[in-house]
Amino acid sequence: MAQHFTMQERKRIAELHGGLQSQAAIAEALGRHRGTICRELGRNREHFAYCPHLAQHKAEERRRRLIPKIERPEILERVQRGLAQVRSASCRP
Repeated sequence: MAQHFTMQERKRIAELHGGLQSQAAIAEALGRHRGTICRELGRNREHFAYCPHLAQHKAEERRRRLIPKIERPEILERVQRGLAQVRSASCRP
C-alpha cells in the first residue's frame, strides 16, 4: 500500500532537488520509486521550485477533498451494474 510522504521526506526532496539531484538519485536517497518522486514533484512544483510546506498543504487538501468512490452515485451505479453482469454471466451454464 502506498505511503504518504512525511514532512521530513518533503524537506529532503526539496534539499536534493534544489541541489540539482536527479529524480532517480532523490528516489534512491529516500528509498522510494523514481516514479513516486516524479509524481510528487509534478504535483507540487511551482515555477520549477519545490516547496515542502506548500506540498504538504496541497497533499492535505487533496486528502480532505476526497469523496469515497462508493458515495458518488455515478460510481456506485456503475459498480452495481458491473456486479449484476458478472453474477448473471457466472450463473449461465
